[in-house]
Amino acid sequence: MPFGGPGGPGGPNGPGGSGGSRKLPLAAIIGIVVGVVALIVVVSLLLVLGGGSDDDDAEPTSTGTGTEAEAAGDVPEEIVQTFLDAIAAGDAQTALDLVDSSTGLDETLLTDEVLAASAAIAPITDIVVTPPTDDNPYGVEVEVAYQLGDTPVSTTVRLTGDGDGAYTLTSAGGSVYVPGSVSGVDVTVNGVPVTAGEDYDAFIGTYEIATTSTVFGITGETQAAITERFESASFSGLTVDLTEESVAAFHESVRAAVDECLASTTLEAGCGLAVPATLSDGTQLTDGTLTRTLSGDAELRIGDLDPTAGYDNPNFVRGRSIGGVSTTAECTKDGQVGTCDVLFGPSLGAPTVDFSTEPRTVVWN
Repeated sequence: MPFGGPGGPGGPNGPGGSGGSRKLPLAAIIGIVVGVVALIVVVSLLLVLGGGSDDDDAEPTSTGTGTEAEAAGDVPEEIVQTFLDAIAAGDAQTALDLVDSSTGLDETLLTDEVLAASAAIAPITDIVVTPPTDDNPYGVEVEVAYQLGDTPVSTTVRLTGDGDGAYTLTSAGGSVYVPGSVSGVDVTVNGVPVTAGEDYDAFIGTYEIATTSTVFGITGETQAAITERFESASFSGLTVDLTEESVAAFHESVRAAVDECLASTTLEAGCGLAVPATLSDGTQLTDGTLTRTLSGDAELRIGDLDPTAGYDNPNFVRGRSIGGVSTTAECTKDGQVGTCDVLFGPSLGAPTVDFSTEPRTVVWN
């Protein structure tokens, strides 16, 4: 059969001819569709898995939900550990942030300065915190142990919970009471000015009361410790007393006042030594002629008056009574003139020196 002839090669309907198009079998069509879909899926996966930014090679960051990002308020023993560590380190604000804000604390003594002074007296060391045995979401107690200076302490710390796993401490510690017996002088606790007769909130630690006065000192047990919640550091039995320099100043003031009064020749001499112009027996004394002299006993007592600061106002310092004064004067009796001894005349009483004034003043009882 010639090439291109009917039915021959190149001819109509022959092999290699261009006769009418033939339809693909159904199975082939399904295979193509499946292949296209598979290709689309592969490409999509590659875009999802490989299409991120270059930052995907960086370290993963916390979203705040992992254990490393948990708030300290979620773990009771961690709260207590952080609280005690902050106090030991002198970080008052960190400690305060862990305390229930509804407690309404007075922060006069809740400062870094006060904690530093406490640590200088008796540092807090060897802190051991034991996890609570229960997980009550509304409140737990945590056992702690630590050293306060050389003193071992074991106690419990109470935390309150909100029911959702967050806890805060129910107390910052205890309180410091400044007794009224130190009123009238400038007083400090761990270097911070305070007022006598007042209570102040305080962390656990050691507290020292002192005065900035150069005239007075505080006598008694001036240090007290708070080792557990709600404990009070009360300074009982304290008194305000003169310094050695002030005792000497008291005697100098009294001696100067007495010498001035004894030197006076007038009826009104001061120091409580005034005598009347006419005595009870009718003797008349001549003003300007009087002579006054301390008795031997009084001369001895004036050097040892045992001055004591006043309770209500320590600036008023009182000494013991001094004693007798001999008084003579020119006198007239029944028309006769001479020198008379004034019998049963006034004596020097107890002097009080006011240290609030300069120069100091002396009054007599």
